[in-house]
Amino acid sequence: MKLIKADYIVPINKSPINDGYILFDKDKILYVGKKKPEFKNMPVKNYDHAVILPGLVNSHAHLNYSAISTGKNMRLLPWVNDLISRWQKLSDIGKKRSASIGARMMLESGVTCIADSTYEGYSVDALIEHSLKGIIFVEFFGFDERVLEEALIKKKVWEKKIKNNLLKVSLSPHATYTTSGKLIKEASDLMGKMDLPISIHAAETEEELKLFKKGETGPFKILSEFKEPGFCWNIKKTTPIKFLTSLGLKSKTILNHCVAIEKGDIDVLKSAGFSVVHCPRSNALLGSGVSPVTSFIESGILVSLGTDSLASNTNYDFFEEMRASLVIQRAMGKNLSYDSETILKMATINGAESLSLKDVGSLEAGKKADFVIIDLGSNDLNKQYSIYDRIVMGSKKEHIIEVFINGDSVYQNDKYPKIK
Repeated sequence: MKLIKADYIVPINKSPINDGYILFDKDKILYVGKKKPEFKNMPVKNYDHAVILPGLVNSHAHLNYSAISTGKNMRLLPWVNDLISRWQKLSDIGKKRSASIGARMMLESGVTCIADSTYEGYSVDALIEHSLKGIIFVEFFGFDERVLEEALIKKKVWEKKIKNNLLKVSLSPHATYTTSGKLIKEASDLMGKMDLPISIHAAETEEELKLFKKGETGPFKILSEFKEPGFCWNIKKTTPIKFLTSLGLKSKTILNHCVAIEKGDIDVLKSAGFSVVHCPRSNALLGSGVSPVTSFIESGILVSLGTDSLASNTNYDFFEEMRASLVIQRAMGKNLSYDSETILKMATINGAESLSLKDVGSLEAGKKADFVIIDLGSNDLNKQYSIYDRIVMGSKKEHIIEVFINGDSVYQNDKYPKIK
């Protein structure tokens, strides 16, 4: 057993604790509280001027593209074509290295659990090597039955690589405009039987909304990669959100981005029980717009946080992602109740819930010993502010002291103890 102490502990599921303790044995938390557990001769590792919080959960990423810098000034659709072109120019070794770089960056940012969408699967080995938790989503594109069959084969192959219980593999029909409703429904039915969520890019741009409602295919013709047997635009005279909710999906469904939202979409999202991943910096950099996050939350929709890939973001610093979410919503004149506490929940327990991972996301007895220890020294003079504000508004990845996954130290002082 190990006992650690810090100036603050933020369990997420209950109020912050001043001068608190965490007792854990191997991979499981046994105790979180203010009173020191009574064990004779048990040493206490004390983290002065620090806060301990749950491992962060990145609910949408593409680790494969971590070595591909943010593209030129492009909107989403030409950016996709540009990304494909740049990715294809990388060697096999380059692609493996790109995914490995991304996994390291996640640990350096305090992320212990991730939802990673990948078509080729280079991130699978990277996630295993870095002991990261989460769900790997096999991304597939197309309108022909064969693409789903190929995705299921990949799922089995990747599952065989995973020798621990840290990772699961599910399916990700790429987007509402690159995958048929029939295949989305089939994928959902199959994953629902396995109690796994599916992940879909949805309502990411106004162009997508116009495609569905008005049949404006012009901007999408650039996506020549997707012209294959069975190809057919999803023109339904409705919104992408209402299209998805009309399919009767059986699995838990995660929708990434959700920017182009119309009146009525929020009600059907809530009724369907779908969750939303907010990717504020990616949406901003690609000029896609601002997701109505505060409206989602006020309606009771589960919202978590994601970075997307480094091809549409500047870094994987999850504290920067939290800050961006806050300031962009404030700039839009949104409700001031969208605060640091709300955002920290999005970055932890909400992400875990959206991924159906019940043993991570908060610090409480019985859950896994996944936590991040952050140095508050650089903003310790700001004690008049809440600990939530000090974390979200004052922290950055350089302040991370140590990261634990399943009770093991996986990142400390620019070192990765678990990597051989």
